[in-house]
Amino acid sequence: MLILALESSAKPASAAICEDTELLGQYFQNNGLTHSRTILSMTESLLKNLDLAISDVGLIAVSSGPGSFTGVRIGVSAAKGLAYGLDIPVCGVSTLEAMAHQVTHGKHGDGKQGDGSLAWKHGDRKQGDGSLAWKHGGGSLVLSDIQGKIPPVRSERSGRESYGNTREPSPCVPCVICPVMDARRGQVYNALFGLNGDKPVRLCDDRAISLEDLSACLAEYDAPCLLVGDGAALSYEYLCSKGIDCRMAPDLLRWQTAYGVALASAGKEPIRSALLEPSYLRPSQAEREYRGC
Repeated sequence: MLILALESSAKPASAAICEDTELLGQYFQNNGLTHSRTILSMTESLLKNLDLAISDVGLIAVSSGPGSFTGVRIGVSAAKGLAYGLDIPVCGVSTLEAMAHQVTHGKHGDGKQGDGSLAWKHGDRKQGDGSLAWKHGGGSLVLSDIQGKIPPVRSERSGRESYGNTREPSPCVPCVICPVMDARRGQVYNALFGLNGDKPVRLCDDRAISLEDLSACLAEYDAPCLLVGDGAALSYEYLCSKGIDCRMAPDLLRWQTAYGVALASAGKEPIRSALLEPSYLRPSQAEREYRGC
């Protein structure tokens, strides 16, 4: 099935066309232009250059938050409008989960999926040092299968079972994927993931959290973490100062992309466009002022 994926939850904007999970094309820009000016024109140009029509699309996947309130609204509104006009389903995915899929997805080793591992190389932990690589076989600290080692925990808020939580850390997690987005007001949007084969496994729900609390949470896992997202640089210095062993993903894997959204939508149940809602995690500034918060 042909999937149109949209990502507009932060400063970058992107649109991707995939055949199931195979990327056919993606447009990405990070120049700060309003997404209402860019996301649909990017989609139109991408379809044209792939010699496809919008009517060929069978599903629209979109980042439904968390992120910029305006950016999330633009992406969700565009997805709902296109899906309604085409009479096709939509799939809203967590921005944070999409980033985890993006950084863990890849063909490595002998070219097949699942035959290698995401591993650290020794040396400087900062960007551009080649410290993140797909490696075949053992010998390095790797992201490994944690499912079955950590008992599932049911979230009171979502009812969803996830593996592990921040209150009862597990020493079985050799590495933590840590998407972070700048949420302002001294917080980041964050969730934590392990890896089951080449698929991310959620360790906690999406949340708005202070860097102090995030540092304490990561310290409980006693494992290195991989920072992805527009809040990676913001978080890196603080977490290192607290003794957290962390790396920033390379630029090409760090930013939110529509391809990550498409990957995260795989296996999820599509819904009618009218049912798609944004996920903000906390009230907007206007709501806070109205309520006197």
